[in-house]
Amino acid sequence: MRTSSSSIIVACTALGLIVAGATGCGSRTGPVVDRPQSAREHLALAVKCEQEAAAHEHAAHVAAEGPETYVCDDGAFTSQTTSGTEPLTHWSPCWSYDQSRTAAHQQRAEELRAEARRHRASARKLIEVERTVCAPLSEDELSRTPFFHRDDIATAEPVRDGDRVIGATITFKPVPGLGAAWMKVAIACHQARAATLGYPATYMSYDPTLLEHARFDAADRDGRVVVTVTASDDVDAAVVWSRSAALCGPMPADE
Repeated sequence: MRTSSSSIIVACTALGLIVAGATGCGSRTGPVVDRPQSAREHLALAVKCEQEAAAHEHAAHVAAEGPETYVCDDGAFTSQTTSGTEPLTHWSPCWSYDQSRTAAHQQRAEELRAEARRHRASARKLIEVERTVCAPLSEDELSRTPFFHRDDIATAEPVRDGDRVIGATITFKPVPGLGAAWMKVAIACHQARAATLGYPATYMSYDPTLLEHARFDAADRDGRVVVTVTASDDVDAAVVWSRSAALCGPMPADE
């Protein structure tokens, strides 16, 4: 199966929108999620949203169908007065049931159902993007990234913005059949896989392109492929350079 470069661009654009818009179930009032979520996490959050929606729907049903038409606070006032020698207890009033509570439960249930659908759509899109951009690669190329081949890497140099290191330039030695077009497909595939997994630090941890904020380009220069990797985030930029510099050294035993 062949995949056009335009299909890969569209797929990767969609991937960027998913990563940028990832949130958690109930995030409207809950904590802010500050990292991309994996496809598995999106599916788990969809289940959680559905469960919370069911609870709100049950509460709305009980409130609407229950026999109680009044809502009374439990217990009596702690302070008491007396009438003669007998104490008088003051009980809380029983107010008419607030029908808006039923509507509020129903509205929240609808919001949670919609959020569950968004999480499922995000998971589906992550998987579809990975399948699309990885289609041209062989099983062997799926098991490792181009940066695994240290013997075929000539140099790694830092990319600077003034005094800041914002990434690296990695130059590959001449390799039969290797070109910038193929390199772009291979890197895009593994970036899509990393996104589907939620960018775990353990996924191809030698590769400088597999970070949330990493961006790359590849070009053919004098028979060699040159990959430039940068990151907008200072922490990721430091990791990009650290991983790139390590590519010119011996491969660690755990890789």
